[in-house]
Amino acid sequence: MPDEVEENGRLPSTLKRSPAPDLLESAPFQSPVFSSKILRMIHQVLHSGSCSYCDHQGWLGFYVCGDYQTIVLICDECETIYLSPNDKLRDVPVLNRDGMLPSGVLLSGGRWANRAEVSALGWEKYVEGEWSYQTKHNGVF
Repeated sequence: MPDEVEENGRLPSTLKRSPAPDLLESAPFQSPVFSSKILRMIHQVLHSGSCSYCDHQGWLGFYVCGDYQTIVLICDECETIYLSPNDKLRDVPVLNRDGMLPSGVLLSGGRWANRAEVSALGWEKYVEGEWSYQTKHNGVF
């Protein structure tokens, strides 16, 4: 039987973040690269292994939902959601059909969780790796 972890996926109030953290606040997790008037952001995403629902085509990233309090595991390929690492271990997904969790929390407006947020829930032992991706922005955010 796997170790029990925080099941509700809610962050302590000391780690709640605003919807739009500024560049300096997120610097350890998003690195700016400036080149010819285009700002490129490199995002690092923590994951908990591959998704069994889509036959291991995607990674299950730790994601902070739109309420900026709830963290779930979400597949970057098929968007299947696991409400906790224990749900992943038991293979009990929640299918993402309407962008809302069964609790009514919206996924939209969220972002990938950072290591401090994952650790605050006691889920750091479920981090199996990370991947990076780059976005480009013209002008100011």
